[in-house]
Order: sequence, then C-alpha cells, then structure tokens
Amino acid sequence: MSVTAPSDTWADVATLPGIEVRDLVVVGDAVVARTGRADLEVLREVLMRRRGERGVRQLRTALALVRPRSASPTETLTRLGLCEAGLPEPELNAGVTDHHGQWLAEVDFLWRFARVLAEYDGAHHADPAQFRRDARRRAALEAAGWTYVQITAGTLYRPQEWAELIARLRALLC
Repeated sequence: MSVTAPSDTWADVATLPGIEVRDLVVVGDAVVARTGRADLEVLREVLMRRRGERGVRQLRTALALVRPRSASPTETLTRLGLCEAGLPEPELNAGVTDHHGQWLAEVDFLWRFARVLAEYDGAHHADPAQFRRDARRRAALEAAGWTYVQITAGTLYRPQEWAELIARLRALLC
C-alpha cells in the first residue's frame, strides 16, 4: 500500500468533485499546522509540480489563505469568515501578555493592535471544570485590559448571531 505525503494529499483533494477553496484551506492549514513555514514551502513546490493539472487554480487560491498556526478546521473556517466579512486578519493561537510582559494565555484569534481577542469554545468548554478554568482565564485577560469575545458553534451557524459577532468585532477593530 502506498502512502502519499500530506502535501500531495492536499493537492489530490483538489481533484475531487465538489471541493471548494475553503475545503483546501482547511486541509492546507492542517498540513502546515505542525511544521509551519517549512510545509508552506512544500505546498508551493507541490503546486509548481502540478502546473496544468486539474484543481491547480483552486490550490493557488487556497495556498494564499493557508496559515501555519490554525489549530482546528473550525478555527480555519472562523478565520476565513471573519476575513470575508472585511475584518482585519487575526493572529492565530498567539501569546498574550499583560502590561508588564507577563504571560497570560495563548488565544485562538488575536488583534494585538486593538487589544482584542476571540476564543472559539467548542462543546468541551461546557464541562464544569473547563468552564471554571475558562472563567478564571477570561477574568485575567480582561483585568489586563484585553477585550474578550467568545465564539461558539451557535455563533458560527446561526446567521443572526454571526451578524452580531461581525458587528461587535467591526466596532472594536475598525
């Protein structure tokens, strides 16, 4: 049985029927999540090798949107949606410090220039112990002057909640 490299699998996915650029960005983010920039170069090389093949146009578009620090498909899709809404692109899984440079947390989405952060809270955040940890973390971030925005699955999949999120972030960032 032969196994392809993750970068080749990314390119192979582009040949499947019904695949959209967003899907390729999700796969591309997963490929580069562990090794970062090195794998971005590998994706570029795969793209060059496949010139003229089916799906290359979509791959080229997707590659421009691939980022090395996305930790999950949901984070990738959220980032893409935020950018499509015209918001500035956030740093992904970035470290946050207080005014004295003391480490506070790593957060999902960060707009350092505005001291705004957003966290995607999946189902595991409903666990009582995790909920308490999240509350302490949020309090520490807010006490240090960061504006905290919570994103949930409901936010992503309910148009009214998504519109409210975009409006809130736009007011904070633009």
